[in-house]
Amino acid sequence: MTGTRYALGVGFRRHCEIDELVRLVEAGLGAAGLESQAITWLASIDAKRGASQLDALAARFGWNVELWPAERLAATPGVHQHSRLASRLLGSPSVAEAAALASLSERGLESPSLRLATQRSPAATVAIAEACG
Repeated sequence: MTGTRYALGVGFRRHCEIDELVRLVEAGLGAAGLESQAITWLASIDAKRGASQLDALAARFGWNVELWPAERLAATPGVHQHSRLASRLLGSPSVAEAAALASLSERGLESPSLRLATQRSPAATVAIAEACG
């Protein structure tokens, strides 16, 4: 039997400072009762490819980055919070939750669900998904 796997999803505005993103991620990990080493994947929407904030976050915590197309995120089940703004700007009503869930479901892990629903700061969102596998 293997253990629980975790993916952390993030969404952020272009002007988001890395310090704000790190604080939000650390708060999210604390709220979920997890250490950063428990996270296997840092996930977001492919529109964030090359974003310095995403690269800095991955480097700081030692996480692998996965980026998903908006169409895949929009079709992801299990999302709790939807944003009309994200839908209009990015083509998906969820980024953080959907990206975290997609990273687990694409691996065939059993019943991915949200351990931590979307947490917000002024310019970012974070969510954590978990699944057995």
